[in-house]
Amino acid sequence: MNDKMKTFTENMFKIGTFECAAFCGAAALVIAVLILLLGFWQTVLVLAFLLLGLFLGGVKDKKGWLRNVINRLFPARQVTPYKAEDVRINREEKKEENTEEA
Repeated sequence: MNDKMKTFTENMFKIGTFECAAFCGAAALVIAVLILLLGFWQTVLVLAFLLLGLFLGGVKDKKGWLRNVINRLFPARQVTPYKAEDVRINREEKKEENTEEA
C-alpha cells in the first residue's frame, strides 16, 4: 500500500480531517441513494443486515463480547456484609421503639 493510501485510511475516522469528511459524505450519499431507490424501511433492513455482517465477521470472541456488553448494561451489585454489631444495634433500636409505643 502506498503512503498516500495509508495516511488516508489512518485519518478516515479522525474527526475534523478531510479524509473523515470525504468518508462520511460518501456514506451519506450511499444511504440517500438507497432510500430513494428502495424506500426507508427496506434501507433500514439493508443497514441492519450490514451491521449484523460486520459484527459476525469482525468480532472473534462473540460470547465474550456479548458477556461484556451485558455486564456493562447490568453491573453486579455491590453487597456490603453486615457486622454482628450493626445487627445488634438495629435490634436494640427496634426494641426501644416498641417499648415507647406501648
